[in-house]
Amino acid sequence: YDTLLTAVEGLISKQEESGRISTYDIENEFNGWDVWARKYVMVGLEYFYRICKDDAFKKVILNALVAHADYIIEHVGADKKPIEETSHIYRSLNSCSILDAFLQLYKLTNFDRYLQFGEYIISVGGAGDGNLIKCVEENILKVHEFPQTKAYEMMSFFEGLLTYYECTGNEYYLNVVVKLFEDLQETEQTIIGSMGTRFEFFDDSTNKQTEYADLPMLETCVTVTFIKLCAKLLSVTGKAKYAGYIEKSGLNA
Repeated sequence: YDTLLTAVEGLISKQEESGRISTYDIENEFNGWDVWARKYVMVGLEYFYRICKDDAFKKVILNALVAHADYIIEHVGADKKPIEETSHIYRSLNSCSILDAFLQLYKLTNFDRYLQFGEYIISVGGAGDGNLIKCVEENILKVHEFPQTKAYEMMSFFEGLLTYYECTGNEYYLNVVVKLFEDLQETEQTIIGSMGTRFEFFDDSTNKQTEYADLPMLETCVTVTFIKLCAKLLSVTGKAKYAGYIEKSGLNA
């Protein structure tokens, strides 16, 4: 706890007056991995907020989160810099994975602007070159055939859709994530409970897992994010099968 507290205090101490917390200078911000990194500023602060033992410091954390998030909203959006143009990497799938962090902040503050920003990200569909939500819904392509196949960022984005379901009760988004999960079990799940036998990408892993390859495979980030997605599905559905997948991945992958 003390180590985490020191880290959070240090992070907040680097916040600029504008609310910005970023490793990019202003001239180059909202490019590359910038939005993705700002996501983890939010994730870290949100997680620690929930275990913080000091009510006064919880207010400091929340104020830092609000200022940090508001800076992003001021600069990113349909009439500003579109989120699908904030990264050339994976056509901004990495940037769109910030969805869950904004919706978690909405749950902490009840500020409508964070829900609305989440809805804006959802409207983009997860990537600049194809709506991943519609890809799941239409059920024409396998996951490894989607416009973007980066496994960890994609699951993180869909985790945000589950939080949106929690916030709104709109079952369409729950059903989409359940359908994605089923698709992953069909074509991506390996015998040890991870995915991605070509670096960190979905690649028909269920069928390719027995093929020899010199490539790195089954990245830890993919396994952990899959476990998080299972935990979220377990929480919102109460179905024990998701706990079974957590157990398989945790003990093996």
